[in-house]
Amino acid sequence: MVHADFYNRDLQRLGRIPILGGSAAIRNNAVSTGVLDVNGNSPLWRRYETDPRYQLEGGHVAVYDGKDQLIAGKLKQYVENNSAGTKDIELHFECHLSYVHGMITVPSPNRALTSQTQRAYYRETGPAETVIKDAVRRHVGQDARAENRNPIIVDLSSGRGQNVTINSRFQNLLEELQDVSKNSGVVFFSYLDPETSEIRFGVREPNDYTRSIRLREDNGSLGNISYSLEAPTASRVLVAGQGEGTDRMLRLVESDQTDWEVKTLIFQDRRDTEEADELIKAGEDTLADHVEKQSITIDTETLAGLKYGRDFRVGDLITVQLNSADRNAKTNISDTLQRVELNWDETGTTYKVSVGPVMEEPDGDKARELIKQLRAELRRTQNN
Repeated sequence: MVHADFYNRDLQRLGRIPILGGSAAIRNNAVSTGVLDVNGNSPLWRRYETDPRYQLEGGHVAVYDGKDQLIAGKLKQYVENNSAGTKDIELHFECHLSYVHGMITVPSPNRALTSQTQRAYYRETGPAETVIKDAVRRHVGQDARAENRNPIIVDLSSGRGQNVTINSRFQNLLEELQDVSKNSGVVFFSYLDPETSEIRFGVREPNDYTRSIRLREDNGSLGNISYSLEAPTASRVLVAGQGEGTDRMLRLVESDQTDWEVKTLIFQDRRDTEEADELIKAGEDTLADHVEKQSITIDTETLAGLKYGRDFRVGDLITVQLNSADRNAKTNISDTLQRVELNWDETGTTYKVSVGPVMEEPDGDKARELIKQLRAELRRTQNN
């Protein structure tokens, strides 16, 4: 049974919230959101209206399915509806990665924002877990300056993941870490520790459940299947490195996508480096944000006894199995759980799971290949 706990601004747990139901959209490496539907007529709710300890402003919630934490976050909005003596309350919240999203990268996180004269860029190279955790801890975690510090604790790194580099100046911190984590072998998340009442930032290696978790048409676990394509917004990037005027180092990075016949050129200023390889890599990363975008969404109606938070989490790998016109053939799509939408009430919990690249996070060749498979399967179905 799903329940929700309330924590005040000092992170003191003050008990259960009398919820009727709720929903959450849990996203991989991104800010997750949720809404709690509260019984405003419950005697338990009256203390939130009369006891100053239960002040909602600055408060936090943690949502559990049994002992498994589904999502935890900070309250952002309170909505009250009164009708015929019935008081319905909505509590809107977002997960604690919002602390990371609310900060920009600064070259020297230990210096005042108006005194960034020591270094031109915030730069670190190392295992992905180390780079990501260090950036969070120094910018918004326990080692951040007081004016930037939030109540989110970052543990020491175990050095997991591929070697990566962050080289950034005044960019959104969460978006920079999303770029760093791509193909790094790790994912990051936040949670509220029920034992210590501390907000924590974590990094883990995704679990590979491609053999053990298979969503199939023949067992009724697949619902709607949809995909979309969007034309590239740029096909070439001219990257300029150090130097002035005619002495600047220039490199042109071009896309190999020609289907849409897009010939748009954009410029990228990278005065922080004179290394040709770094300029080319920067151009490739920028071009990746402008290439053809593909969206594949495969929704599940049932999960055959599986539960989110206990058996799998966003970032894990699973398999979706599509039927083919040939009864003896199957098309397996093994990819990342990018988003899980949950809805719960007194009757239970329903899931909507999105697998594979999503529109907001294009993944190039992988997505294109998946779309080819999906198109082929849908056409076979239509023609038989």
